[in-house]
Amino acid sequence: MSVKPLGKREEAKNRNKDRIIAAARQLMQAPGGTLSMRELADMAGVSVATPYNLFGSKQEVIVAVLDDDVQALQQSVSDVGGDPIDGFFGVIDVSVGMLASAPAFYRTGARAVQTDMMDGDLQRHLREPRHTVLRQLVQRAVQQGFISHKISVDIFAVQLGQTLMIWVQSWANDHVTLDQLSDYLTYAFALSLAGVVADEHKQRVLDKAWAVQDRLQDDWPVAGQLPISVAG
Repeated sequence: MSVKPLGKREEAKNRNKDRIIAAARQLMQAPGGTLSMRELADMAGVSVATPYNLFGSKQEVIVAVLDDDVQALQQSVSDVGGDPIDGFFGVIDVSVGMLASAPAFYRTGARAVQTDMMDGDLQRHLREPRHTVLRQLVQRAVQQGFISHKISVDIFAVQLGQTLMIWVQSWANDHVTLDQLSDYLTYAFALSLAGVVADEHKQRVLDKAWAVQDRLQDDWPVAGQLPISVAG
């Protein structure tokens, strides 16, 4: 079946979207990681109204930039190799590596996603492409017998994705370091997996949790000062 070619208006719209996303990425990588729609429009060579018309808001532009990284994340996780259990912890290693490679860029992105969550848009973000990698991992783990077939692939993937998102936001708001972020995610993922993995893999994931628990205990703040902030 032949694919109907895009009309000139749609082609122009897609070109403008690509230019806006590229300009936003460049601005987000600058020191401070700030982004104004006027500055974005100037760099992309479009009118100030165009980003609003095509994306709706500044947050939507930033989310579109972050979604561009999904393919790179998926490939990096695939390169980790191993079985699905390795893949879950590979997501953490790859994600932390990406944050370390461009901290200003990812802080801006995490704060934008956080703003949308605070505005009541959480359910939309739980369906975004950023969760595609985790869903595929959960599905593969179920199919290969590493995780109970009784588990809901979608719900468990959302649970892991939400955990990842909240801890990344905590890092973006300077409540934890990247090393602490990695440890907290490893602990959370390991304990979540321990409840659903096949018996022969349970000790393996628990060992992951116990390996970081002492470090987390040493870093644990006084009561009432938890290192998580959704409000920022």
